[in-house]
Amino acid sequence: MKISRTAIKTICLMLTFTAVLMLSGCTSYDNFRRTFIDKETEDSNVIYVGVFEPESGQYKKVGKEEIKGIQLAHSMYSNVKGVRVELIRIDTESDTNTAKAAIESLIKLNPVAIIGSAEEANSMIAAEEARKAKIPMITPSASNPLITENNPYAFRACITYDQRGTGLAEYTIKELSAKKVAIITIQNDSTQEKMRSAFKARLRKEGKKSGPEVVLDESIGINEFNMVKLAKQIQKSGAEVGEVWYIPGGMPHAIGEGITMLEIMEPSDLVVRCEFEREGIVVPEDGRFMGRGLDFCLDIFDYTEYSKEEIMEKCRIEPRVLEATDAFRRVRLVDGTLTSCFFVEKLEVNGPALVGHNRKFNLGVVCAGSCTMEESGQVIRLKAGDSFLIAAGVKAYQIRPEGSVQMVMVYPGKDMDTL
Repeated sequence: MKISRTAIKTICLMLTFTAVLMLSGCTSYDNFRRTFIDKETEDSNVIYVGVFEPESGQYKKVGKEEIKGIQLAHSMYSNVKGVRVELIRIDTESDTNTAKAAIESLIKLNPVAIIGSAEEANSMIAAEEARKAKIPMITPSASNPLITENNPYAFRACITYDQRGTGLAEYTIKELSAKKVAIITIQNDSTQEKMRSAFKARLRKEGKKSGPEVVLDESIGINEFNMVKLAKQIQKSGAEVGEVWYIPGGMPHAIGEGITMLEIMEPSDLVVRCEFEREGIVVPEDGRFMGRGLDFCLDIFDYTEYSKEEIMEKCRIEPRVLEATDAFRRVRLVDGTLTSCFFVEKLEVNGPALVGHNRKFNLGVVCAGSCTMEESGQVIRLKAGDSFLIAAGVKAYQIRPEGSVQMVMVYPGKDMDTL
């Protein structure tokens, strides 16, 4: 079958919207619409696009979601350069036997292209029939590589599970620079097994010297899924939950979207603030630049261009265990070699523990879990996100975790003793 350029453009537009419902840039979109969509001609040709999706049965939910995307695209691009586009929908009923008859019936209606299906097996059935009829088809979500193998008429909008596993490993190695990883998969799920195998294969390729260590590789039953239990397993395996970074004075930095971070700064008296406004509050003129002017402020910035490796070497901190018992572990995150203003430690408690105090006032934040803390008969309950103060005169305090708890403690460094 010969397909006109107009038909191909129409199909591409619809398939793009099925996979990602997003437009960016009003000006470019307006130009696009004037060029390809709104140009009217007297040509009254009609082309048909087949929609081959499960509208009933086991996979009807995902099928209907894909149909909504197709319908949205069709509502916006139902006429392209005077050629009307019509949809022909047919239900696979989430069944391979029904799907075979359905795709054959659809092809007899002579569509210029076929979209579907959300199901792996039925997409493979459709791909073979489309190849025989020489009609292009694309599946928005099925990812089995066999769908497109040796078939010039079949296309996938979704990457394979092998590619996902490899991509996740690449991100783990290059972006996260992770040293330890935990792998959790669901038993008897072939797609997850493919991702897992590809993920581990990419880690092995990196090698033990530069690649992260797999500290936990667990496959669990779908009915056994318990996030709390898994978190404890990961913690016991030695996988690191958080990272600690030191940002030297003058180094520009930013926090990416979706990151929750506990930021501990040196005293404001030592900080040159460059903001004119922060969160809607205007900084008064005498509060800007420590009163020394903009030129002074600009001169304190470190304009050195660092590589990623140099940043990792310069700024990433390796925590050091100070004390460990069966019930708790005290870890030093920041010491006097980085700043003379404060120390930062983390307490990881998984059982009732009597913790000796350092006889300095401490500010604390609960990062994960919950507990009760008791001192001299006073009891407070703390949960993730809560902050608290421990007075310098306290000698020791009791922590009783509800399962387990992690908290970060900050106390003054040597320079603060003289203030």
